[in-house]
Amino acid sequence: MNQLALAANHGQMAVLWPGGCDSFPNSDDTDHVCMTSETRLKFLCDWIELHEEVESPGDLLILLGALLVRPLFWMWAGLSLWRLDYVE
Repeated sequence: MNQLALAANHGQMAVLWPGGCDSFPNSDDTDHVCMTSETRLKFLCDWIELHEEVESPGDLLILLGALLVRPLFWMWAGLSLWRLDYVE
């Protein structure tokens, strides 16, 4: 999802910054730009405010995947071992 947003916006991730483009932090970060009317695929860009940060739907899916890796691995391992008991 993030790659689609980057490709549509010439390699930069647009950010819907709280307070608008005037309060967008001026830094050496060339990967993020303020979201404007020219931004494409806005729903895939950074617009979800979480605490002090702005995240994209793709970022949230990456976070969810990272949180679920270990529990799902152990569930898979347990089910695999459980199934071995029933194979003749």
